[in-house]
Amino acid sequence: MASRSSQNQTSISNILGGLLGVVFLLYNLLSFADHYRLKENGVTVQAQVTSSSIARRKGGISYNVDYAFDVAGKHYEGAGALTQHTFGTLSIGGPLEVRYASSNPTISEPAEMSHDGASLFLHGVIGIPAGLLILFAAFRKEKQKVPD
Repeated sequence: MASRSSQNQTSISNILGGLLGVVFLLYNLLSFADHYRLKENGVTVQAQVTSSSIARRKGGISYNVDYAFDVAGKHYEGAGALTQHTFGTLSIGGPLEVRYASSNPTISEPAEMSHDGASLFLHGVIGIPAGLLILFAAFRKEKQKVPD
């Protein structure tokens, strides 16, 4: 009976580990696709600053901006981080260079903070394999111990 309970616990932990692996893998796949689109068919446009904020964190200060822009008669909004220098020159309603994916303008970021190359590497070379590794580890079969 104890071994059956142990098997149920293992099964539940395998399912939870597998669920974590699936979520991690999907996040990295979708992020990789977004950054790939920005890198391959990104277009720079002038957006309008709608709001800005400063967030104090353990690692330092983050300078954030919300913006809006129009493409082909449609309105899009986005948010992102900026350098301290650029943040200091912002004004609500003022211009901000934004980079968006021409195939999907909902994917955008401030042009000065475009990290598409680094993001592609992080998600594609580290994140996706890590997600697959988590899935593999969650569903691998444990070897049965043979009694002596």
